[in-house]
Amino acid sequence: MIFVSIDDREIHNLRKLADEIFGGDAFLGCISIQSNARGRQSEKIATSHEYLLAYGRNSEASKIYGESLTDDEQDEYKFDDPEKGRYRLLGL
Repeated sequence: MIFVSIDDREIHNLRKLADEIFGGDAFLGCISIQSNARGRQSEKIATSHEYLLAYGRNSEASKIYGESLTDDEQDEYKFDDPEKGRYRLLGL
């Protein structure tokens, strides 16, 4: 597996390049990561996240597991999806 972190300005170019190198079938997904809760300063929109592109040879063996939820977070994650696990609803 390989993970590549990048911001929103170059993600499209990196995706094209990585698809050429590793093949489109090796693409596992794009993960949004909060990098700065206050946001990067910009003339247009202050972004607070980056992207992590994940590629791997064997998608069945390439599972990514998150951290366990604390008791407080358990109460916040009220909904449950049988395939993807617990989740919460957030407004924009």
